[in-house]
Amino acid sequence: MEDIIGFVLIIVALIINILATIFSSYILIYLIEHECRLRDINLLLVINTYIPILICSFIQVSFNIDTVLGDTNIFINIDSIACQVRGYIYLCIAIWLFTSFSLQAYIRMLDIVYPKRTYLRSFMATLIFIVITWFASFPLIIPTIFLKAIVYESSEYQCFIDFRMWKGNTYMIVGFYSIPISIIIIAYVRVVKFMQKSSLRNQQSRQKKIMRDLMVLQRIVILVWALIILGLPSAILWISGIITGQLYSLTYRIQAMFLAFNIFFLTFAVALTNPPVKRLVPLFNKHKATHGIVIHPQKQLQNRLELVEN
Repeated sequence: MEDIIGFVLIIVALIINILATIFSSYILIYLIEHECRLRDINLLLVINTYIPILICSFIQVSFNIDTVLGDTNIFINIDSIACQVRGYIYLCIAIWLFTSFSLQAYIRMLDIVYPKRTYLRSFMATLIFIVITWFASFPLIIPTIFLKAIVYESSEYQCFIDFRMWKGNTYMIVGFYSIPISIIIIAYVRVVKFMQKSSLRNQQSRQKKIMRDLMVLQRIVILVWALIILGLPSAILWISGIITGQLYSLTYRIQAMFLAFNIFFLTFAVALTNPPVKRLVPLFNKHKATHGIVIHPQKQLQNRLELVEN
């Protein structure tokens, strides 16, 4: 019975991951197309979030396919260097995903608290920050290699995080999640304190922009907390495995399901909580998706100005 349930879980996870890959690719193509023309900083930051979303969903699809092939005895993926490398690459991309949210929060904080330091919020500076977060994710996974956090699970035909190893999992929680989340919280608290101390009554245009940036920060905090909540079942299974020394037979299948839901949730949540993205992508913009509608050039210019302001 558990074999049947496990197979159904991995099939559902595979379907969800395929849908997430399709939709994230669709959204990313539109964002890159507009970024090449607009060179907008906020749009660049969103692209930096969607790239790891797409890569994570693609890797999860490959994980799920190998598990399905193993369950049906069509192909058995054995323990190999390639298997181990893919597991560590997935961890690296997961770090990139979380740091992309912390970078968005950091840039918004700079925009509100340090408005005169425009050099920190320029397009080139933002691009440099993004590249730094890319390269920072690689050193963070080095300790997991020495701790041998990724092991081959014969029941899943994949190399995954060993839920029974408390050292590796503790390091990943502290290094991978707590640092980016702490940056987001610190940025949000810093902005709130700044607004409490500052008097912006006579700066209506400035206050309006600050409120927009604060709303973006609030949405980032909500998204991150939603991811943490969706990850609680995996955390409970991990804690149970450490205490008892044994894992529930469907632990990795359940984790695959929630990972799929997380990526699918992010694919739509990031776009739906970002008004400029909603206006650009036809999937979320009914007027843009309607065929035969001709938008006046003046209206196009106004939409672009609104995008840059946001």
